[in-house]
Amino acid sequence: MSFPELLDRIGGMGRFQVMHVAFLAIPLLMLASHNLLQNFTAGIPEHHCQVHVMTNYTHRVNLTASLHAEDLLRVSIPMDKSQKLEKCRRFVTPQWQLLNPNATSTNTIELDTEPCVDGWTYDKSLFTYTIITEWDLVCESRTLQQMAQSLYMAGVLVGSAVFGGLADRFGRRALLIWCYLQMGVTGICAAFSPNFTIYCIFRFLTGMAISGISVNSVSLCCL
Repeated sequence: MSFPELLDRIGGMGRFQVMHVAFLAIPLLMLASHNLLQNFTAGIPEHHCQVHVMTNYTHRVNLTASLHAEDLLRVSIPMDKSQKLEKCRRFVTPQWQLLNPNATSTNTIELDTEPCVDGWTYDKSLFTYTIITEWDLVCESRTLQQMAQSLYMAGVLVGSAVFGGLADRFGRRALLIWCYLQMGVTGICAAFSPNFTIYCIFRFLTGMAISGISVNSVSLCCL
């Protein structure tokens, strides 16, 4: 007697089986949000160095107060090759001569620049608040953004090995409940992380929990 024939003999797919699979599948449908989460929480807005005006330029104070924002950026931030504001450099001192209508981008080649030692200014019209703006993961630190996602995927890999073996020892139901709790707690903690290191730790643990949920839910659905 084949397995399908045995199922037909004992009643086949009933209400209990349908509810069992549905309640296990609903959380699985929501797991994709964690895989795509960093597309939004780590969105990179337009940014440039914070503008500064040297305090010893006292004869420029009145002029600075009356400048439009575009003019202030013009004398403070150099242009890149595409004639957009540099994201990672600024002039060491304000270049007031650039306010001259005859000044061109070629005049800025020899001017001294420096990194964004005072931080960055972000355009918050698209992304109001992200981990990029909170911890300044731009310029020299831009690789940390990819590292956070890599650590999350590493957690998924480790979780499949750890929770798969523990489920065989302690039972899939117990491990599934634990993974639900772990995902909820670590997900909330990641949202309120005080620094980037702690954020990565909680994202790693969240990835482990998601892997445990996926592995054990599919196994229980097949039983």
